[in-house]
Amino acid sequence: MVFEKIPKQNGYTLQNQEQTLKKFGVDEIKDYLEDVYYTPDQFLVLTSPEAQNKVRYVQTSYNNEEDEIVVELGVDEEDGIHLVYKMCSMEECIDIFTEFFENRFQPQWNEYQPTPF
Repeated sequence: MVFEKIPKQNGYTLQNQEQTLKKFGVDEIKDYLEDVYYTPDQFLVLTSPEAQNKVRYVQTSYNNEEDEIVVELGVDEEDGIHLVYKMCSMEECIDIFTEFFENRFQPQWNEYQPTPF
């Protein structure tokens, strides 16, 4: 499945099912990520102003069946946004979100697989 491209924006946005923040820092990101881990059906999406290393956004949710966090990357390709994912620990998820927010994220593409639909 291919998703529509997201236009460039001013600043980062952090979104869950309850709200969208435009002014936040690493501490807020960590707090929201803990909500994902401890609250059923919670998700979190961090969108950058424009793609960095082909990644337009990172998103996460908790997988009850695997008892792990699933992290998905929205990869900006010519034809639209493609999703890839991997399962990881909470610590790794925090690192991914923090590095992405600080524009230091270097995805290891061999660790990710296409998201099944």
